[in-house]
Amino acid sequence: MRRRLMSKREAFLAILCVAAVSALCADVSAHHLADSGGASAGDSIRSVAEVGAGGPSDPAAGSGFVVLDGDGRKAIATNAHVVIDALGAPRRDIRVSLFGCDRCIPAEVSAFDRDLDIAILAPSEPVDADPLKLGDSRMLSYGEPVRAIGNSAGLGLSVASGAVSVPLALVKHKGVEREMIQTDVSLNHGGSGGPLLNQKGEAIGMMTLRYVGSDQSVFGVSYAIPSDAIRSFIEARAG
Repeated sequence: MRRRLMSKREAFLAILCVAAVSALCADVSAHHLADSGGASAGDSIRSVAEVGAGGPSDPAAGSGFVVLDGDGRKAIATNAHVVIDALGAPRRDIRVSLFGCDRCIPAEVSAFDRDLDIAILAPSEPVDADPLKLGDSRMLSYGEPVRAIGNSAGLGLSVASGAVSVPLALVKHKGVEREMIQTDVSLNHGGSGGPLLNQKGEAIGMMTLRYVGSDQSVFGVSYAIPSDAIRSFIEARAG
């Protein structure tokens, strides 16, 4: 039995139907996001920064996000291991670059804790971005959708999505045991310090480390510092 070929008119109508269905699906998705009170990644990424430190001989790259410090001033939260050297001193030439900004702003470490792996940076210029709201990490649930934003592989800010694997996992790293959020969102070099966001666009964690196994064969196991720990760190340094 011979297969009948579509006429040009039939092919044109088929293309129109596909386009109409695609547009309808996109409209439904956007409507669902608006109804659920979700914040788009495009809104959140404006409050995320690339963080760099060191010189050609000892470069360090990471990510950070805008928060309010203990005195209500805009600052950048990031991982201590991004901006603190092996001797426990701030790295030289620390700089931040917010999304959409074509230049780097010098910054200084205003507070840090190596055990918690949290650092707060004070930019030398006013930050033209809204701070991310710190959510309640105690309210996370298994399988909850999350997004991470960071300077993955040093290629610039990008967004990755996944889910909460374990809301609060007990993790021992470099001799320090602490509770962290386990997620299947990939974490690459340069992504440390970036925010882990819930569907409302709240920062419920800070991407920090990943588990790769003894033979580097494990994938999809990353850990984030809970937002409650970040909030406590900031509040303890007020004034």
